[in-house]
This record gives sequence, C-alpha cells and structure tokens, in this order.
Amino acid sequence: MSSASTEPKTCHQCKQTISGGKCVQAMGVNWHEDHFLCQDCKSKLIGTQFMEVGGVPYCQKCYLSKHADRCKGCSKPIADKAIVALDAKWHQMCFRCSKCEKPIMKDQSFQVDGGKPHCVKC
Repeated sequence: MSSASTEPKTCHQCKQTISGGKCVQAMGVNWHEDHFLCQDCKSKLIGTQFMEVGGVPYCQKCYLSKHADRCKGCSKPIADKAIVALDAKWHQMCFRCSKCEKPIMKDQSFQVDGGKPHCVKC
C-alpha cells in the first residue's frame, strides 16, 4: 500500500518551504510567487508568457532581445514563425526576391544566385 507524500513544497529558487503563500508550479518545479521572476529584468512572470532557456525563466521581451533567433533579412528577433532557407532564418515578410523585392512565400519555389534568393519569375 502506497501513501501520498506529505513533504512540504520548497521553492526552486530559494529552497525554502512554501507555506501560507501561493505556490507557483512552472517548468516542472515549485516557486514562491515572489520568486518566479524574469532572470534579467526581474519582472513577475505569473499570468504572462515566458520562455525557458537552460532551466531559467525569461519574460518575452528579455527572451526576444537576448535569446531569440535573428532574421537574416532585418536582423531583428523572430518572435513567431520563421522561414528557414539558405542556412538562415527569416521573418516571413523579409524573405524576398533580391531583384523584384516581392516576398517569396513559404510554399513558393525560388532560385539562388550569388547566395541571394530570386523568385522564379526573375
């Protein structure tokens, strides 16, 4: 016969017992509500979108500025879907024909000349 564990919960960040306060369960561990913060800016992450890098939480803004992949076309962080082409990642609207400047859609064929994409029409 097995019994449920009655051990008190401890916070991942400070290793202290969580009692009386709210317990946040995130990334597979328990946190004191006041300790579940962005690693960089220290903003509270409860009720927000956060990203995990190496077991550490980051708010979306800090994640994008320091850890997100960068677009080959504009060098800005990629927060959403990306096009992977020519050994790089691109925003969908940044992957353009280098001759006519029209976006090359993800299901559209393209050619490469001098390491740059060209739509089939050009």
